[in-house]
Amino acid sequence: MTMPLTSTDKDKMDSQKGFLLFNRRPVISESVFELLDEAEAITGINKGEIRMRLTGQGIGAFNINRPYNELETCASDLQSIGINAVVVSRQLIRNSRLPTTAKHLWYDSSSLRFYDTADNVIFEITPDTDLLVIVTDLSGKSVKQMLTAMAYTGNAIEKKFEDILKKISLSKPAVIF
Repeated sequence: MTMPLTSTDKDKMDSQKGFLLFNRRPVISESVFELLDEAEAITGINKGEIRMRLTGQGIGAFNINRPYNELETCASDLQSIGINAVVVSRQLIRNSRLPTTAKHLWYDSSSLRFYDTADNVIFEITPDTDLLVIVTDLSGKSVKQMLTAMAYTGNAIEKKFEDILKKISLSKPAVIF
């Protein structure tokens, strides 16, 4: 059972801002080129910028300065033309708690253990552990270099995983398990 929204709740939703997240595409097909005019009308963003942001891998974001409910309408309209989009609240992102930072680790033949500054085990990897590892560059240097290269060439950068990992390790690396 859902409770009806009060006028205060509606005011909060109207003043709340968010990000419009969408699935990027490795290659922009001819059918997507035809959608760019509609996407420009929906978002108010230049179709050249939309094309650049749609190209690539993973998830992209539009930072459109509109109330949350308008962004939801925008996401719905983008979905109707074939661009998977969703709205995420800025508050949700700001209030997200970062994982504990590991300060040192210990490994042997049976496990790998990560410790915090008080020598508490944060995380342990054993042969039975299922893992999803996210490696990123907190400084943003690697991403900026790739985006600059894309802007000059107009093409998505297709680098090998090893090359990307090497570039990240030279910047300000972080790993989330």
